[in-house]
Amino acid sequence: MRPKILRLGLHLFNIACISGFYIVNLNRTYPWVGGDFAHFVPRLIDTYLHIRLNGWGIQWYSPSFGAGLPAFAGAQHPQYTLQQFFTLFTDPWIAILLTVTAMSALGYFGMYQLARQVMRLGWQAATLGAIFFALNGFYLSHLLVGHVSFIGFPLLPLIIWRLLDRDHPVWVNAILISLVGAVLVYSGGVYISVIFVFSIAISLPILYLIHAQSISWRRLFPTLTIGAILALALTSNKLFAVLSYMHFFPREVSAEYSAPFLQKVTGMIFQLIGSTMIMPLRLLQGRDPNAIPEYLVTRTGIDLMYWELDTAVSGVLFVIVVLGLSWQAVQVTKNPRVLSPVIIIALIALIGSLAALAQYAVAEGPFYTLAKNLPFIGSLHINPRNTAALILPLALIGAYSLQKAYSLKKWHAAWWVLLNLFGILALAPYLILNPQLHPRFIEVKPLREIYWQVRAGETFPVMFIAEDLDIEVFDRNSSSLIITEPAMGYDQKDFHPLVVPGSIYLQDGEYLNMTNPASLVYPQENGLTLFERFKVTERDKLEQFASRRQPDLKLPPSQHFLNILAVVTLMIELAVLSGVTAVRLSKWANPAR
Repeated sequence: MRPKILRLGLHLFNIACISGFYIVNLNRTYPWVGGDFAHFVPRLIDTYLHIRLNGWGIQWYSPSFGAGLPAFAGAQHPQYTLQQFFTLFTDPWIAILLTVTAMSALGYFGMYQLARQVMRLGWQAATLGAIFFALNGFYLSHLLVGHVSFIGFPLLPLIIWRLLDRDHPVWVNAILISLVGAVLVYSGGVYISVIFVFSIAISLPILYLIHAQSISWRRLFPTLTIGAILALALTSNKLFAVLSYMHFFPREVSAEYSAPFLQKVTGMIFQLIGSTMIMPLRLLQGRDPNAIPEYLVTRTGIDLMYWELDTAVSGVLFVIVVLGLSWQAVQVTKNPRVLSPVIIIALIALIGSLAALAQYAVAEGPFYTLAKNLPFIGSLHINPRNTAALILPLALIGAYSLQKAYSLKKWHAAWWVLLNLFGILALAPYLILNPQLHPRFIEVKPLREIYWQVRAGETFPVMFIAEDLDIEVFDRNSSSLIITEPAMGYDQKDFHPLVVPGSIYLQDGEYLNMTNPASLVYPQENGLTLFERFKVTERDKLEQFASRRQPDLKLPPSQHFLNILAVVTLMIELAVLSGVTAVRLSKWANPAR
């Protein structure tokens, strides 16, 4: 019993350190936070207002931003996310911090379970693998600049664990996978969904090469198929709404990086080690550590902001991976017969997945040319982000290498403790960087105060159209014209409202002064043209909309059907999981039966 308690204590300590590290960095310049929080925090407040006034029904439209915009159809609309759930109890900033804590803990737990139950590693190596995955510069950098849609990145190992798990029925694992998929879709995690696909494609051959028995093909394909079908049923209403919006605002962009292909591919290595290995070495040489962004641009040949190139993993992990792969290569040269046909096929699959990732991450090559024409992919363009697909595979190799080294020569428990400590401190170099390398120019404290006013009963009805920012609309009772709406493109080049600054009841012929938001997503169903305003004869609908009630605007029949499908699927899944949990608890409470 005592060893189990000690292990539990160690896990809780690690999770506290990991989540604490992210939270400390997020609050390092409080109340000033990353620029993209200017998009997410006001929308958390806006959706909270909707929930208080309308319940948990879908928020189809919002009067707060852009003189009236679609809400649910926005890919990053937060209504059905964990951070939005937490706003029922506390303000958006604390809700985001709680979500980061929860996601970090789930990522750590999922990676540990993947290493223990699937890879059959010892608990020490599995613990180090969990730390290696849960602490990374990719997650930190995107959190710091306010990319809340990346908040679900730690959930990746949960998918692979449940995909390969043999201890539970296929349909239970499929349900859990579908729920993780739903979390990604409803949180706007399009980028990380692509990263997940690459990471899984790379990890599966690695897991087969490490421990062939870890993969049961008879279970994998049914689990994947059922999980995908259930995930689609859960999210098809969201996907349909987003695609309806994107039909008019496709946000098509292209990624073109002029550096030589080989430089960009080798630059991926520097993305993985720049902030945790190169930057400390440069500091020891007396160089400015804050020059690391320019260093990464030079090495990759890609002129992007620091947080878009930073995908750093633990320096300890990188060294272990290099040593482990070198040792494995030596063993193969000594005994080439280990390269059976099946192993060769797995190696080919691994190389093919890595080649596909490399082409997509540097936006060059036949695979990228094919992939960029797929649905949703055309709206994604900061391709170097996808180097993050290597974080989990590296953590798998690192954990296995440690286990292999330990099996060859047992070492004292103190070495595990030391490695655990080094793993926890791996991202400490970030603390010596200038915080403004991740620009923090949004003051979040006033928005937190707005939230508490809402809790006290204020509803902030919209009365004016104004040249305001999204963060300014509530206490000015306005709807912003200076917006942060991804669907409208960079610099909002597709945002062409017909309104003018002033009262929403200003009359211009047959129109009032606010966009009918249905014109931007379901115009045909409502007999509208793009950016058409509410008509004078629709004043009652405008008054309803401005007071944050959902106006009676038409939805296509397909949207109604998919809404029902999502709710029914969720209810069935929760009922099934509740039943399974009840049975397991009953067996645990009455082992004699």
